[in-house]
Amino acid sequence: MISWDLLNNIMAASFTRAGIGYLTRSRVQTKGSLIIPGLTYESRVYRDQRGVPHIEAETEEDLYQVQGYITAQDRLWQMDMMRRLAGGELAEIIGSAQLRSDKLFRTLQLRQSAERSLAAYSEKTRMIMDSYCKGVNAYIQQVTGKGKLALEFKLLRYRPAPWHPIDCLMILKLMSYDMSENWRAETYRYQLAKKAGLHLCTQLFPVYPPDGFVTVKSSPQSTGGGKECSRVPLQPSINPLLDLEELLAATTELPDETAGSNAWVLSGRHTKSGYPILANDPHINHSNPSLWYQSHLVIIKDGVTRKNVIGVSIPGVPGITLGHNEHIAWGVTNTKIDTQDLYIEKINPKDKYKYEYDERWLDAEIYREKIKVKGEPETELEVMVTHHGPILCGVLGMDEELEDDSEALALSWPAHLPTTELEAVLAFNDAKDWKEFRTALRQYQTPVLTFMFASKDDIASKVAGLVPIRQNHDGLLPVPGWKKAYEPTGYIPFDELPESVNPQEGMIISANNKLADESYPYFLSYAWAPPYRANRIYEMLSKMSGIRAEEMMKLQVDYMNPQADLLLPILLPRIRLHAKLAPAEQSALDILEHWNRKDEADQAAPLIFYKWVDELGRAIFEPVMGKVLFTRMFDKVNVLDRMIIEADKGVENDWFIRAGGWAEAVVKSYKQAIQECVRLQGNTPGTWTWGTYHRIGPVHPFGAAVKGLKGLLNTKMRPIGGSNISVGAMVPNATGAVYWSASWRTVVDLSDLKRCSYDILAPGQSGNVCSPHYEDQAQNHAAGLQFNQKMDPEEYRQGTLLKMLPQVETAKPSL
Repeated sequence: MISWDLLNNIMAASFTRAGIGYLTRSRVQTKGSLIIPGLTYESRVYRDQRGVPHIEAETEEDLYQVQGYITAQDRLWQMDMMRRLAGGELAEIIGSAQLRSDKLFRTLQLRQSAERSLAAYSEKTRMIMDSYCKGVNAYIQQVTGKGKLALEFKLLRYRPAPWHPIDCLMILKLMSYDMSENWRAETYRYQLAKKAGLHLCTQLFPVYPPDGFVTVKSSPQSTGGGKECSRVPLQPSINPLLDLEELLAATTELPDETAGSNAWVLSGRHTKSGYPILANDPHINHSNPSLWYQSHLVIIKDGVTRKNVIGVSIPGVPGITLGHNEHIAWGVTNTKIDTQDLYIEKINPKDKYKYEYDERWLDAEIYREKIKVKGEPETELEVMVTHHGPILCGVLGMDEELEDDSEALALSWPAHLPTTELEAVLAFNDAKDWKEFRTALRQYQTPVLTFMFASKDDIASKVAGLVPIRQNHDGLLPVPGWKKAYEPTGYIPFDELPESVNPQEGMIISANNKLADESYPYFLSYAWAPPYRANRIYEMLSKMSGIRAEEMMKLQVDYMNPQADLLLPILLPRIRLHAKLAPAEQSALDILEHWNRKDEADQAAPLIFYKWVDELGRAIFEPVMGKVLFTRMFDKVNVLDRMIIEADKGVENDWFIRAGGWAEAVVKSYKQAIQECVRLQGNTPGTWTWGTYHRIGPVHPFGAAVKGLKGLLNTKMRPIGGSNISVGAMVPNATGAVYWSASWRTVVDLSDLKRCSYDILAPGQSGNVCSPHYEDQAQNHAAGLQFNQKMDPEEYRQGTLLKMLPQVETAKPSL
């Protein structure tokens, strides 16, 4: 295991004169000229006032080689961490503290699936990956030879290995994992059923409000969620021998409310310019550095611009992942569709490498992994793979009190297949209209996303990716792997995935809400994100006319709390009627009653409400679930809100009854919440503020782990509004620090794509602590501001210029 005391000592030494000199040497070159082996023609990189690189090249090979070099300049350590995480190689440089993570990702076999995928790519895309890798490796070679690697490499005392196309694809597989961890919810539900019993488990099945917004509707007048699916669960006991036939008959849904995003697109009839506007703010883990890297890619040949695309990329992967070119703009949201299934495999008691399927014993594939551990002997790991997928015994990532290594659970997941997401992304970059963009989406498989699109002529949304067609189950719990009846029958055909093109209403909204109404013929999910964000976006857009980009930026950071609007009229009377209040409790109640329902940083009410709802859930669920399962509870918002609404109508379920009754739980949780607020901010509610507790400041991995590096590497903490409910999503962790948010926001007005596009990236463009762009966008991001993108040459060429020169013996004259 890594010694953090040792790192503290290394850090202290780094502030000697020699250490400060090292930080200075590790600064990247952003002007002048550099010779880059492998380039054919001279390329140019202009960096604007935010450090965004605007890359001009004459060929695709040169363009992507320079993109690889420049991205590595700013994000090489982050790139290396992501590929090591995906490949299960963190313990090699950090120590045994990362061994559990390495075992999980070795078992998930992201490297093997990336290798299978590489063979499926076209010759052109492989050329692009090769060129990108040449650029990354040119940078690695140059800085390693000069001792100019980033600080993190110095602290961990290692050098990065060369970059390969497999590394690009492993990072894409890692993104798929991050956005489709449904199997964790499936595991949670299975463990809950065993611990609390099926009767209580079924009462926490996911729900979606009947008036919740739906993205693709059968009629333009319908904005609600439509009818609810009926549920009449059976009541069998949990069978310890894993025969789940009866249990599965009672289950139909899978919860997941972690990953999210907002996106909407308006037709010209709603906008001041008369052209569409697209807005997107993908919500991800808020870290330093950010997942996204801003880039502008330009090919100019013979005086003609042949490619011009700007937006954000994923460090380590070529192309622009989200953004726009001169013709179209696009964004994404997570669909919340469940694409993962756990299968319980029956292992042959006489041969542990055989498993039963359809009354036959089949041979499993066996992979023997050797994991290097810093300062310790190598660890061996045996991975067993059935036709469903890898068996996850011992690597579920849950606490030991819940995990059962004797249960052979195999993960079935489309990401294990050869997939070609990068083909699609690179085709987006060159698409000129909806037809070309939609054609590109056919090459996209995982993770399943909702793509939002705008051109001057069209607005559209389309779900893309591999969605299994299940039979005899809906993905809530693990299914018997030995039964052929639980095998999927295929994937929903691309042309039948939810789609909306130029709807009559003139707007399309996606905020991880329910995707399609009850007329849609295929099962997608029951566990959608709470519809509060989508409902609020629809409400606000429906009131507007002559909409401008600036108004869309404000909507992206709208801090209204619709949950409070719904629940406080129910909860507050219960306190008035049934509670004797202490002075602080009475004062806090008065604050809630006069609250404007906005999660603003300078108000006390958001803190009181957030803590109250949290304590209410804890009072109801934790006594039965235990702390471990409660912290992993999925679909909590939708489930708890529905329970409160029904209890107010006189229908209390067994969870409320076990908690002492509806009124008792509400009063008890309110008093507990006020005690917690007093502990945090004193005895006077009038002085409490949400922003004192709720702060934003993306944290660097070393800044979180090493006390001495906190001030150097972590972003400054700032009070911030918003919450887990608001459109301006700012999800706090247990200490109040925002860990889940939109680190990148963009608004694009199609009336003039070169001058009317805006974005912001928090905390900054560079991952190098000595760069002026390490956290220079954090303050404006917290203030809800955005910058004009520099897409016009007359603007971006005002920035610093770095000429990228080919070696003399390989150079060709620039045309």
